[in-house]
Formats: sequence, structure tokens, C-alpha cells
Amino acid sequence: VHPSHLPSSFLELYGRRRGVRFCSATLERSPPPHRYIIIPPFTPAVAVRKVLPRRRGQKKHHPAMPYGELPAFLQMLRASTADTVTKLGLEFLILNAARSGEVRFMEWGEVDTEKATWTVPASRMKARREHRVPLS
Repeated sequence: VHPSHLPSSFLELYGRRRGVRFCSATLERSPPPHRYIIIPPFTPAVAVRKVLPRRRGQKKHHPAMPYGELPAFLQMLRASTADTVTKLGLEFLILNAARSGEVRFMEWGEVDTEKATWTVPASRMKARREHRVPLS
């Protein structure tokens, strides 16, 4: 987003750099019913969206660790001076291919020790569907 795409009054209110970031972030997060909201100073979001350049390119993902390096990494993790909860959480995350938010907000009530499963509620899943993870 270039500052020339934004009204001068908007830039005066938010500042050049902050205004561009604010505008981009607001429009990215605006669901369809909220496209017609008014952003201070009274600039319709739709009009701003029309003048902003389209994003190009794909998101860049972090490279995966080669599978053969995992045992050495887990030994290093276990031997590290990090907090025990952090070490166990990261190992659990790796071994279950879970997302960090799913593990960080995990509750004991989600774990069924008799069936050896962890049921992640839909509210914490990216796909918004309940997910069952087998545990060993």
C-alpha cells in the first residue's frame, strides 16, 4: 500500500506509516457485511479498497525440519534449560502435528485417557470442525 492511495485527511489523522498499516489490516479483516463501514475520517472502506493495489505473491512458509533430524532435535530439546512446560508442549506439538494454539489452550477435559484420544473443539480448529487426535 502506498500513501498516495489514501486520502490526505486519513494520513493526517493516523500518520503516514501507521495509516497505511491500519488501513490494510482493517480491510483484510473486514468480512463482507462490514465492507461498507466508515473509516475515520469518513472514508468508505469500499472506496479505499478500490484504490489499494492488489496483493501479489504467495505467503512464505517456514521450511519443515527433515524427518531424519527429529530424534537429535528432541534430545537437544529435552536437554535444554527451557521451562519444563515449554519443552513438553513443544514435543507434544511435534509428535501430534498440532498447531501451537491448539496445544497452548489445551484442557485436561479434552483428553480421554481410556480411549487414548485428544478431542480438539471446533472453536480452536482452523477448519472450525472438531478434531480427534489418537494418543499413544
